[in-house]
Amino acid sequence: MAPYVEKHRLTNSINTLRNRGPDDMGIYISPDGHMGLGHRRLSIIDVSKQGHQPMSNEDGTVWITYNGEIYNFQEIKGTLESLGHFFKSNSDTEVIIHAYEEWGHSCLENLRGMFAFAIWNQKEKVLFLARDRFGIKPLYYYWDNNSFFLFASELKAIQAYSGLRLTIDQTALYDFFTYRYVPTPKTPYREVKKLPPAHYLILKDNKIMVEQFWDIAIDDPKINSEDDATEGLISILEESTRYHLVSDVPVGVLLSGGLDSSCITAFASRFSASPLMSFSVGFDVEEYSEACYARIVAETFRTNHKEQIINSQIGEDILPLLDRIYDEPFADSSAIPTLAIFRTAGEYVKTVLTGDGGDEVFGGYNWYSIFIVYEHLKWLPSPSKRILFNLLLPSIPKLRGGLVFPYFSLGPMECYASLLGGFTKKEKQILANRYGLSIPEDYDDYWHFRDYWREDLDTVSRLQYLDMKTYLPDDILTKIDRASMAVSVEARVPLLDHKLVEFVFSIHPNVRNKFKIKKYLFKRAMHGLVPKVILKRKKKGFSPPLGEWVKASNFLSGVVKGKDMEFFLSLRPSKKFALAIFERWINLEG
Repeated sequence: MAPYVEKHRLTNSINTLRNRGPDDMGIYISPDGHMGLGHRRLSIIDVSKQGHQPMSNEDGTVWITYNGEIYNFQEIKGTLESLGHFFKSNSDTEVIIHAYEEWGHSCLENLRGMFAFAIWNQKEKVLFLARDRFGIKPLYYYWDNNSFFLFASELKAIQAYSGLRLTIDQTALYDFFTYRYVPTPKTPYREVKKLPPAHYLILKDNKIMVEQFWDIAIDDPKINSEDDATEGLISILEESTRYHLVSDVPVGVLLSGGLDSSCITAFASRFSASPLMSFSVGFDVEEYSEACYARIVAETFRTNHKEQIINSQIGEDILPLLDRIYDEPFADSSAIPTLAIFRTAGEYVKTVLTGDGGDEVFGGYNWYSIFIVYEHLKWLPSPSKRILFNLLLPSIPKLRGGLVFPYFSLGPMECYASLLGGFTKKEKQILANRYGLSIPEDYDDYWHFRDYWREDLDTVSRLQYLDMKTYLPDDILTKIDRASMAVSVEARVPLLDHKLVEFVFSIHPNVRNKFKIKKYLFKRAMHGLVPKVILKRKKKGFSPPLGEWVKASNFLSGVVKGKDMEFFLSLRPSKKFALAIFERWINLEG
């Protein structure tokens, strides 16, 4: 830790996070001046001054700065009161402090919710950081391997702390071309890391220890009955939704018109004490828009529904904002409609429920079906493989064989990265040369996938586990957190309640997964609870019509010029978007 914390530097740093917490601000500096905590607050639970942060225990020996929600805080509070703890507020923040006093870092086992927090133990001179099980809330840290440690919810707050030495990690930039995000624990800078989901960090005596505190028990299913699985799933979906409605401010719901958000809307409208507000976006290209389905669900559950239609001009207006929001290269084009829908929601509510996580938990992605075919064909010679692939083509949704078949000659991880939109090896070599990236010859392009690749699991379970460890936290939840916080809205994800996920993976894969029926068990559970048209409709992603926008307007024009224009024009729209994002980031970085 630094010899002394300078208040003005800490203030400048946390003020970059004003959008994350516009309601209140606080700073604590320890008596010896060696530790400082800063906080920007978005008031959701106990909006009174008693919820001010940083917050301490009674004698000021334990301090916390915390981002998130602990949905079972009332139950934990009751347990702690029975053990002799006293509370001055009705906030979940204070519950974490006393839980830490009582159980140490084991307190994490009792927390049900989303969180990223830091606790300073003044007596023991220990800093304790923790991030929730799925990485719903972000946590970055800087460490100079000597005496200075800095952490924050976003990279921009670390960048704003004057005097830091930050050097580019070229392998992280190269990784972006593989994954379309910078994978955890990396950031674009060598000195800054992301704390992985379900991990905690302890800093003591100028030494760091990072440990995992939870994992998905995916390999020991106990439930083999469809009836038992369905009944249990409905029960825990109800429970999770009810927990996620705990708030001292109004809660709305993001409604895409898909099964996941329709399920959340169904239960939330049942448990909400007041008429539920719902929000959706559609696109000016009808083929991509789900707005009509969102209206059906809104009418079914009588929500107060708000809708916005996005066109290429709105997309162009939002594109420059992504640089500031994400801080590092991030190329999920659905960030555009995501920011738009949160801006609309922010005009009415401070908290919304979303259906994110449903595809990972219930096996809903189209690429799962494609990869099953890949697994069956990978040992065949190419001519036979092509014949069988064409026979199976009707079972593979939304992707034409001409686009997918070339991936089937690749290794499993390279195939999977390509299905998710990553650049090919040849394309990455071109890009590495263009941007002067020096990458070792033996560099493992797919190290992030390899860390979580489970050959012991069936194909769909393997991909679900992989996505929940990689794509979900680094893409989906990053997108949701930054877009929502950019407009001071808290996003909650009931389908990622860890008790719900543990229940789902206690069900035998033959019961929860069916090759031709995605989300089979989920649909069975939702039968009669959501409109039939939602259960029967084909899956449609949340991505904007990039191809049509590029053709019809100046969207992404002027990003790449000169000798690279031919290469840029040869790319698919999603890769053009990724390269545009990268080019903008490089230019801003200077």
